[in-house]
Amino acid sequence: MHIDVAPLETHSHAPVGAGSWTSHIRATLSLGIPLIGAQLAQLGIHTTDVVIVGQLGAVPLAAMVLAGQFFFTIFIFGSGFSMAVMPMVAQAYGRGDIVSVRRSIRMGMWVSILYVILTMPLFFNADAILLALGQKPEVAALAANY
Repeated sequence: MHIDVAPLETHSHAPVGAGSWTSHIRATLSLGIPLIGAQLAQLGIHTTDVVIVGQLGAVPLAAMVLAGQFFFTIFIFGSGFSMAVMPMVAQAYGRGDIVSVRRSIRMGMWVSILYVILTMPLFFNADAILLALGQKPEVAALAANY
């Protein structure tokens, strides 16, 4: 795969004037508003899940929440790899070092793949892990299915 990317132009480091304050606010809002929308959508999805599954009873609701937290804990540790790759790629791209951009992305993918392989047994044995952590058997069994 070939990515044709031109290095960024250098910018002067002149002091930021008062007139640019509003442009910075606009730029921040243009990035922030979609993120706010995504968070609100995620909250809506979670709320809908709780309302619907809650009608099935306490055990299914507990299992859904437990499974979600089990997944989230493993996911958030793994997302650290991609979070580490982003600034490395940005710095290499800013330097115009396309070889390092590709290398960082490639190595980030390999580390992520390795993480998935290493964490798959956790998901396959979720019921045993949840039981070992003191969860009720019916909740652990149902959570493992989620």
